[in-house]
Amino acid sequence: MNIHIPREASCLDIGWFREAFALVSPQVELAGVKLVDDIPGTSSKLRFEIDYAPGRDGGLPRRMLVKGGFAAHSDMFVSMHLTEMRFYRDIAPRAVFKTPRCYFAGEDAVTGRSVVLLEDLNERPVRWLTALQPLDWREVTGFLDALAAVAAQYWESPEFLAGNRLDWVIDSYSAEAKVYIDHYLDEERWSYFMRLPRCACLPQRLHDRERMCEALDQLARKLDTQPMTLSHGDTHPGNLYINEDGTPGFLDAQPRRAPWVKDFAYHLVAAVDIEDRRVWERPLLARYLRGLAEHGVPHVPSFEEAWHDYQQELAYGLFIFMINESIFQKEEINTAYTARFGAAVLDHGSL
Repeated sequence: MNIHIPREASCLDIGWFREAFALVSPQVELAGVKLVDDIPGTSSKLRFEIDYAPGRDGGLPRRMLVKGGFAAHSDMFVSMHLTEMRFYRDIAPRAVFKTPRCYFAGEDAVTGRSVVLLEDLNERPVRWLTALQPLDWREVTGFLDALAAVAAQYWESPEFLAGNRLDWVIDSYSAEAKVYIDHYLDEERWSYFMRLPRCACLPQRLHDRERMCEALDQLARKLDTQPMTLSHGDTHPGNLYINEDGTPGFLDAQPRRAPWVKDFAYHLVAAVDIEDRRVWERPLLARYLRGLAEHGVPHVPSFEEAWHDYQQELAYGLFIFMINESIFQKEEINTAYTARFGAAVLDHGSL
């Protein structure tokens, strides 16, 4: 839906909210809006309290989050914000995993900026996950089972084809992704990150920029040889929660067309303690492959093929957290993830 989106959070006044709700819930009548919290990150998350005219709330909550680009760095991430908006507009209503309810998803046709109005999960007893508390067996199997179901749902889906509903979903090594990857593989920039605490804890051979370049190039070349499905794109624990009924929930999606292994490897290694991962990775992979078959995937990879793909894919997760800016994740978070992926890459010879 097309709507003017201001650059400043202070301009999200009652008039703006009235315009947004008029597009999706015209029966709603607002009496006031108030910004009560501004949560920084790659995307701004703005918590609003909303007052409605008596009997005119349309079933909407008193608190919700506005998510979009309202920070100084936001112009760098216009395409990322747009992808998340499209996820809530086009994918979340049909996907078989759980996400926060979305009350509005729109973009500004003039500027290309976008915004979503989301359920404030703090209004119900969900349990937030964090990198600093690794998942146990029951938790990680819950998330991997959900990811297998989504992978099966979109396995080689014709919806990705040109002119179809999800033709906007790019692949995980598209030109857009390559710009991001190349930016951080710049020699000077790479050297800066190698000096940070997260990389200082890694063996020096994992600092080899040329080996990382080759590993990522090989992963990109493999895309033409593998079945493609829908990847959430960022399934580390900081983007996950557990609902009050124990079911897994997913936040901050950056959907991509990618092989099944993209989400499996990224989630497993980011979410699980290093020693647990070493013990669990084989049975978890076997369970994931069974899940694909049970959900109707016709030609599930053999365990041997899948294991090899998993070993190669680990390089991507290591790269992502070695170069993740500290303004997006605190250094202790980046360090925890880098240590887990570094150990996995060494265990499997991924580079």
